[in-house]
Amino acid sequence: MVIELDLSVPWDPPEPVVPPRRRGRRWVAAVVVGLVSAAVLAGGAARVGMEPVYRVDDVRILDLQSSGGRILVSRYRPDAPGTLAEVRRLRDGRVLWSLPLAVGQRLAFLNERVVARMSDDGSGPVTVFDAATGNQLWERPRLSLSGRAGRLLVSEDLPDGSPQLPTYIVTDGGTLAPVQLPGLIQRRYLAIDERTGETVWTFEPPSGAVAYARDDGLWVLNPDGRLETRDLATAALIGTRQLAWSGTVSWYSMSDHEVMVVTAGKVGTDVYDVETGRLLWRWAAADDDSVPYPCTDTMYCLRDDTGLAALDPRTGERRWHLDGYNGAFADDGRTVLVTNFGFGSAPNAEQPIAAVDARTGRKLWEITGWRLTMLLEGSRVVVWREDGGGAVLAVVNLGTGRPTLFGRATAANRDLSCVQNAGMLACVADGALSVWHLP
Repeated sequence: MVIELDLSVPWDPPEPVVPPRRRGRRWVAAVVVGLVSAAVLAGGAARVGMEPVYRVDDVRILDLQSSGGRILVSRYRPDAPGTLAEVRRLRDGRVLWSLPLAVGQRLAFLNERVVARMSDDGSGPVTVFDAATGNQLWERPRLSLSGRAGRLLVSEDLPDGSPQLPTYIVTDGGTLAPVQLPGLIQRRYLAIDERTGETVWTFEPPSGAVAYARDDGLWVLNPDGRLETRDLATAALIGTRQLAWSGTVSWYSMSDHEVMVVTAGKVGTDVYDVETGRLLWRWAAADDDSVPYPCTDTMYCLRDDTGLAALDPRTGERRWHLDGYNGAFADDGRTVLVTNFGFGSAPNAEQPIAAVDARTGRKLWEITGWRLTMLLEGSRVVVWREDGGGAVLAVVNLGTGRPTLFGRATAANRDLSCVQNAGMLACVADGALSVWHLP
């Protein structure tokens, strides 16, 4: 069994980076990743009405997820091995049902209606339960989730013993080398009914083709350059485009308007227009490990030793460069939020956050001293800092940089892990759960 998802994270990963040196890459859209960064509040701000709606702190909480107005917490069991997974109603914390988990097991949302028990190491079966009641629905020997369509779960069905993480190489001893792809795998995709576990459709692309699941369909890049769109609900072909490319795909990534392709046996990256298929620009490789990647909806990013460069997605030309920052994570078309992710720094380190003009890179505002934990709709962000033995939380507005205090956690000696759902924010600090209404 293999499941590559982490639905504890409430928003899609902003940085699908082409890995420097040696890394693996899946050809599926996994659900993804949390973010930690920083911001500052004006001193002396009022701190009234910041107590949580409720707290759960009697037993240590190890993990937190949220979906469909529910939260899923994993709790330490002092009297037994493994953990206890609890599904609670988000608005008041009432326990709906619970499930003991063995060592090496976890429970995760597949969507807002069903959850799955799986192993941490990718072995053993997957058991699916109703998220509201805890009733067991079905079980399969393996599941590699790559997309959703209504009440269907789209899975990549790989043969037993096949590698789950095809490895490709972009450097060799510090020198750039052609990317490589291990033996080609015959891939097969299937849609599973979330309630019964029955297979609704199967699709087997040609050998050497790579599929990429998005909300608008299953996009399949064939070795001859045909880019097919298939309906996630039926697998029916609904569109075909032709890229000015052919070869063996090492991997590829899509945005709304561009396709980035890495070809096995070649150095560099090519970016094509989705609609016309024409080559827009090519990253021919430089003397370092930096590679461009689509960091927001309207620009590509390129890291270097001093900071971050923004690239025009249609031409690859540099728009601007900003020292001291290495990541962009929100963009409304006019303003981009940037931060320093602190690679190699101490865990939970404070990092700056700033807003810059998307066209020029001119810094509009900057705040420091706090840590970013959550991106909200409308490009607002939740930040927090230690305060008087606990932690205070605030929402920062993208346009003004102005923070609004809204919550206090009683302890934050380590990290503060948060999820959002249904207008509420739930955070775990030092094993205690606190839940607030978002402003």
